[in-house]
Amino acid sequence: MNSPLGPGGAEVPDWRSARPYRSEDPADRAILDAMDRKLAGLNYIDTPIWVFDAERCQCLWANVTGLRVWRADSVADLQRRDIASTQSEAVYTLLNDYLDRVDAGEAVATWVTLNPAGTTRRFLQSHHIFVLEDGRKVLLIEAQPEPPAEEMLAFASNYSLTIGLYEMNGQFVSGNPAFLKIAALHDVSDLNTLILDPLRDWPTLLQTQSVLVWETELGTERGRGYFRCELRRVMTHTHVPRAILSVFDLTEERLAAAERAHNQVVERSLAEKETLLKEIHHRVKNNLQIVSSLLTLQADQQSDSAARSVLLESAHRVISMALIHEQMYGVTSLDRIDLGAYASRLVDYLRAALAPSARVRVVATDVRVILDLAVPLGLILNELVTNAFKYGTPKRSVDRANPPPSDDDWDVRVTVGGQDGSIVIEVEDRGPGLPEGFNPRKSSSLGLQIIQSLARQLRGTLTATSPKGAVLRFTCSNATPPPNVA
Repeated sequence: MNSPLGPGGAEVPDWRSARPYRSEDPADRAILDAMDRKLAGLNYIDTPIWVFDAERCQCLWANVTGLRVWRADSVADLQRRDIASTQSEAVYTLLNDYLDRVDAGEAVATWVTLNPAGTTRRFLQSHHIFVLEDGRKVLLIEAQPEPPAEEMLAFASNYSLTIGLYEMNGQFVSGNPAFLKIAALHDVSDLNTLILDPLRDWPTLLQTQSVLVWETELGTERGRGYFRCELRRVMTHTHVPRAILSVFDLTEERLAAAERAHNQVVERSLAEKETLLKEIHHRVKNNLQIVSSLLTLQADQQSDSAARSVLLESAHRVISMALIHEQMYGVTSLDRIDLGAYASRLVDYLRAALAPSARVRVVATDVRVILDLAVPLGLILNELVTNAFKYGTPKRSVDRANPPPSDDDWDVRVTVGGQDGSIVIEVEDRGPGLPEGFNPRKSSSLGLQIIQSLARQLRGTLTATSPKGAVLRFTCSNATPPPNVA
């Protein structure tokens, strides 16, 4: 291979054939040993560090962490490697450009992408000047992993910062392997095909600007990708100005940002709908309370006690539904309702309305049901508790202090819980008990007829026993109820 010609026709050593430092050579050995002594303290830090001779394309030194990145056993192993054969002129030009810029006092830090064990990691590389014993300047490169990685690929053979080298007329010169992957799917032979309209006069702009930056879409082996492009003017080893194009893959970042934006839109939409649903429940509750109040007012105007009783019971049924919607208004999730908490509120309301002196014990576990189940279950609970207060509680004076009953000191006990995927509502009182031969399915009571109708709708069962007082137990599956059964 002929060496390129510099100014005046003088030959410039080709970077691929530049003589590397050799440990066998006494003079080289002295230079390498002196460098090793100066940098020995860097072996105790976890950050990968390398010393790279950009002109000779040779890694001269690495700390222990840096050796792991290169998957090398020793620094001598690195020095024997033919790094030039794995790199392109674009890489060589870029590293020499870094050396010149750092030597001129510029802080050069670049993001690169390595792919340890098949997992892409980003590293922030900072570049510093290190002067060898023979006076030559080389690059000291520090790579901060972001995020930290347990393993990293070899820097030289898997360096995947995407870069391309171009003449100042836009003609492609060379690119590293990552850039050539894009070139296989996208025409990169002319830099002008990648330049956006506002930057068409890029050769002139690079005379006054250190870097031109734009974003674009390019074809990749994974499909269309989003990229940020940075274009710099550099002087090559032939002293001819060229342009270095660095391409940074933003695809994952853009997709993640798009997903975050989509999730935010969905979350806002769900929050708005949840707020609207809660407002609907609030208004339904208010309307049901108005209906209940109207029924109560109508009952107060009745002289017929039977008619008055019917109206009041209807008012209580309406309140049992209103309490469901009131609880839905206050919860954080509209998916399910806490049946145990609802039962406690309904029992408190019915006790105050029907049997203020009754001693009531509510045993409720955390059972969650959907709204379609909560309303009929609330009506069933209302009928069972109403019957218990009407027929199963003794008449006594009202206990204003109203101490909570002990485990055995109660007139009515209400149990709400789950058992083997089913919902169980049991109301027990210590009244006179049920008539002999009582069958809830054949009862003429309006309340029990309502329960039987709802039981058919939910495909549940109601049983009645009378060991000491009356025990009515309703059981159904805790699932979406089937269509209404006539």
